[in-house]
Amino acid sequence: MSETTKIYLDNPSDSAKENLEKFFGDAGITVEWATSADGAGVVIDWPEDKEICETGVLHAGGRVTCPYAFAAASKMKIERRVMGELMNHLDIRINECQLGCFP
Repeated sequence: MSETTKIYLDNPSDSAKENLEKFFGDAGITVEWATSADGAGVVIDWPEDKEICETGVLHAGGRVTCPYAFAAASKMKIERRVMGELMNHLDIRINECQLGCFP
């Protein structure tokens, strides 16, 4: 049995939430939707501008470093591979890749 990942969605469209529910369900990840950012392990938001992801927040359409992505995966209790798929799903791009693939 997998652990529950607690996520707060900040201002999602109805389709964005439905798509994430499907994504997590297909990945076999149990998600509890938090009612506030304070009660969540991770926040996912949809800002107007592309932003660098910060501690505990994934900005859809933003950028993230490998170390941050690894830490977020650990916090969300998901495999790094699944985190990569989630970042693709949210259109989050990697910069400062530890392998040098994405400078």
